[in-house]
Amino acid sequence: MICVPVSRSAVVIALLLAGGCSSSPQPRYYTLASGQGPEKTEMANSSGAAYAVAVGPVSVPAVVDRPQFVIQVAPSRVALLEDQRWAEPLNSSIPRAIASDLAKLLGVSVVIFPQDSLVDVKYRVAIEIRNFVSVPGEAATVEASWTVYGPNDSVKRGLSVASEPTKEAGYDALAAAHGRALMRVSRDVAAAIQSAEAGG
Repeated sequence: MICVPVSRSAVVIALLLAGGCSSSPQPRYYTLASGQGPEKTEMANSSGAAYAVAVGPVSVPAVVDRPQFVIQVAPSRVALLEDQRWAEPLNSSIPRAIASDLAKLLGVSVVIFPQDSLVDVKYRVAIEIRNFVSVPGEAATVEASWTVYGPNDSVKRGLSVASEPTKEAGYDALAAAHGRALMRVSRDVAAAIQSAEAGG
């Protein structure tokens, strides 16, 4: 058997490389916080409205309906970030955020559809998220087509496109920008419901 001498530095380098390959960054998890600020309640009836709203169904594009952050790196190319993830699926966190926003904007009870009973629900909001674009350090953009179903088969439809700058670098800022963009969608929906309540 032939023994080949190996330098101590070569052994150290090999161990460092092996250690680097065996460890990977721990993923960070983010939530879709609803929009913040006094604008949330400026549309609400101070005495509270005597009706309820249901949010759902809400559909999300398959390309972003996954745990990882999907960021736009070119007009026709995206990247999945394994170490930056949503704490819950977007198809459940988006309706939750919009329901929270509507409850505060309108001053009403808001539930997530479907549920066992919609007896007391006056309006139901169906939403199709057409685009959910994330560009770190630049902006978060949400394009949503929505339909408000009211009493007596009344229907109001709209398309909201909201782009919010991230204000700073980092993925916390990107998640927060998506929350603000969803708030703008919620404001459009709330305005449609208030118009229906006013007979418009």
